[in-house]
Amino acid sequence: MNCVYTVCVASDVAVRKSNNFKNLVMPGLLEVICEIDRIDINEWLEDIEATTVSKTEVAYVAPDLIAKISDALKSKFMLTNYIPYIKQCLESNQWNAQFAGIMAMGVLAEGSSKFYRSEIDGIMAFILPGFESPDPRVVYATLTAVALFCNEYTPDIQKKYGNKILEQFLKIMNDDRYIKLQKQATSCIINFSEEIINEEKQSKILTKYADPLMEALIKLFQKALDKNLSILLEEVLNAISMISSVIDDEFAKYYDTFMPALKKLLDTIPNEDETQTRIRLTAIETMSFVMTSIRNEDRFINEADQYMEYFITLQNKLEPEDPEHGPILDFYCQLSSYMRENFVKYMPFIYPKVLSMLEIKVKFVTADNDEVSKKKFALSGKLDLKLFPIEHFTLDASAFSIKLAACNSVFSLSRNLGKAFYEYIPATLPIICKYFSEPMALMSEKAVKSIRNFVMACENEKDVVDIINMSFPGMLEAMKSRFDTQDSTL
Repeated sequence: MNCVYTVCVASDVAVRKSNNFKNLVMPGLLEVICEIDRIDINEWLEDIEATTVSKTEVAYVAPDLIAKISDALKSKFMLTNYIPYIKQCLESNQWNAQFAGIMAMGVLAEGSSKFYRSEIDGIMAFILPGFESPDPRVVYATLTAVALFCNEYTPDIQKKYGNKILEQFLKIMNDDRYIKLQKQATSCIINFSEEIINEEKQSKILTKYADPLMEALIKLFQKALDKNLSILLEEVLNAISMISSVIDDEFAKYYDTFMPALKKLLDTIPNEDETQTRIRLTAIETMSFVMTSIRNEDRFINEADQYMEYFITLQNKLEPEDPEHGPILDFYCQLSSYMRENFVKYMPFIYPKVLSMLEIKVKFVTADNDEVSKKKFALSGKLDLKLFPIEHFTLDASAFSIKLAACNSVFSLSRNLGKAFYEYIPATLPIICKYFSEPMALMSEKAVKSIRNFVMACENEKDVVDIINMSFPGMLEAMKSRFDTQDSTL
């Protein structure tokens, strides 16, 4: 099947003109997806993470191939020519044909809104009936397709179909028969929510459904703990985090339910493998949003003191390159954005670690290296560089994430504390100046913006001149280096 994709990339114009492609290949890929009926239903349901079965069955490979071909041939061509075949599948009384049609519709979503946004009613008429199927595989395909269309057609789908979609999500989340569907519905909450964080009108729909959503998530949280379902637990935590960030301070009424439960989770779950580490990282990230939801309540400062002490104690126990440092620093920055200069009381306890994390060395090796590859979140792969292709590389992603979080922390703390950050400038300035030449633009940009914050924190003109004299040569050299790099690639 990869040969089909290769031809589409190499000869996209010819393929779009080919009747054989439209009449044979396109329906043929749907027939391949229909072969999902060869998979035992119990085996499929037990594969909660959708990895064990999907790696060996062509029925799972075909949707990804359709998505890749759509990227090569463009979504307008693919969706226009696939709709008649998809319609045939959806009109079939065979569950596997319905599954194939809905899955194909979902993977063709990306990029289609530029041409079909006005057709959203017709698209939803294709997809939404799948929720009523008695077969869990069709329901699963419908969840997947709806999630993908929520990403692509936001905020229109949330505005016009939000009630119907959320009611279906809740129905599935509360149905204890199929853990796989519960996990997928929980994941879909994230897709539904993440694109409307800054859409005030559309975000109100989550406020409307917050109570039943939180009730369902509490039950799934406990179910995941009781049955040791780490993949479900991750999705629940991500959903809580997303909802709390969307509805903001209106999440405060759920604070007493979730904040102690998240702390208990951190106190009990070990940190012995990557799955456990991911859960711990997600729990800390979630606590940041839950914590700031009570920022307008009288108890906020006392709660902040309690959890700052908790995380400072936890951080002091961590190894220097433990990935938990990253979300803990984010927690500090979240609090500082609301506490402003009042946050300065914590700085003597947290800032020395921020400075040490700025100096962490990120290892990037182009050969097998046990020291790096065995680290948590080591990222391996290959780089297809034109001049010097790298067949294998390993990046210490944990150290990289900590370094990035430390750089972000300097920017956020210097901005949020204002004049109260002044005393920390002398120790920070020499280190942050090294970041001007960072190859990663995000870090170098944060470093430059931090200098502006340092200047704003100064108490006299002499300090401003000193900062300029120390930082500007490095900035100019970094700019010159970037221009030289761009010229060499022209």
